[in-house]
Amino acid sequence: ENAVTVEGGKRVGSIDLVFYQAGVDVLATDRLGRMDLTARGVRRRDRLVYDFCHRIGSALVVTMGGGYPRGEEWGSTIEAHADVYLGAHQCLSELMLSGGTAEGQRDT
Repeated sequence: ENAVTVEGGKRVGSIDLVFYQAGVDVLATDRLGRMDLTARGVRRRDRLVYDFCHRIGSALVVTMGGGYPRGEEWGSTIEAHADVYLGAHQCLSELMLSGGTAEGQRDT
C-alpha cells in the first residue's frame, strides 16, 4: 500500500503514480522564473522528489518543463535539464546497489 501520512501520523491517502514536471525555470539565471535556486538547489529538489516516491513505493513519471535563459545563454538551462535525468539515474542506481526497495513498494 502506498499510504501517505502527514505530521502527527494522520493518513491522507495513497499515491500510485506521481507526475513530476521537473521545470528548471526555478534557476536564478532564468529570465521568467522567480525562485532564484542554484543548480545545487534544483538537484536537491529533484532528489527530494525521487526519495519521496521511493519511500512511498510510488511509480514516477518525470517530464521536462520550464527553462528560459537570458539572451542566448542556454548552457545552464541545458545542464539543469540533463541533471534532472542524470540525478534520477544516480538515485535508481544507488537503490539497486543497496538492494533497497521501499517498504510497501511493488515489485513491478
